[in-house]
Amino acid sequence: MAVIWFIWPSDDVWTGYFYPDATNLSDHVETGAFDTLEECRDVTVSYAEDMGIPYGQYDYECGLNCEIADYGLNVCEETLQ
Repeated sequence: MAVIWFIWPSDDVWTGYFYPDATNLSDHVETGAFDTLEECRDVTVSYAEDMGIPYGQYDYECGLNCEIADYGLNVCEETLQ
């Protein structure tokens, strides 16, 4: 009996990070994991609307395939807005 293993490429995951105060990036909310950059942007920016924070006072980013490194920081392949 032969066993065949297929290696499927892992799907990319975008993780959203919302910063309620653009001047304090240590204060953030992880908004979730998303299949696309566009979905990440839409949901993450909606946090500002839900919290009533005007445009320009908050910041956000979406990271691709983020992992927590040995030193405790999130490391992403790429980060975009």
